[in-house]
Amino acid sequence: MARGKAYEEQVGALMRKIGAQRVSLRVKKRGATGERPHEVDVHAEFYSQGWDTFARLSWALALIGVAALAYGVVDDDARAAIIEADAALGGFSPMPGAAAALVGAVLVALSWIGRARVERHVWIECKDRKRPVKRDAVIKLAEQVDEIRRAAHGWQPHEVWIASSSGFDQDAEAFAEKHGIICKTIPRD
Repeated sequence: MARGKAYEEQVGALMRKIGAQRVSLRVKKRGATGERPHEVDVHAEFYSQGWDTFARLSWALALIGVAALAYGVVDDDARAAIIEADAALGGFSPMPGAAAALVGAVLVALSWIGRARVERHVWIECKDRKRPVKRDAVIKLAEQVDEIRRAAHGWQPHEVWIASSSGFDQDAEAFAEKHGIICKTIPRD
């Protein structure tokens, strides 16, 4: 069991290395039927890294705005001018700190929405075995994926991989190809 977990961690690290922004190991995923959830060995998510940068900048703007409000960036003369302008505008105060905090908060919310729009979910089943993976293992994976896709809630796999430390036999590769499952031989470190 420890050997299998180590292999899952190795495959997860490889996914990070090839550009996955989020990698989760041993994720429980419910299907359309059945009481027990399926376990996804490695769940890799790929999305535009621009959303991470956007989120950092949004948080910075929101924090600057809150700091400006908390420390009173506006001096007494400016505050008097703002109060005068407030009366002239019918109760609207153009407080720079409040505006920055509000805009920052809106941008943070937009960054969360953007990051939630994952471009690609990859489900990776890991098989650390001494012998090549047989067709039975690929059939079982195909059935689990079908069950998850019929559930239609939460994330859905865009790609399904089966990673093996010792390769695949011909029948396993043929079945996988027919069902859109990508076979990857990834030797153990």
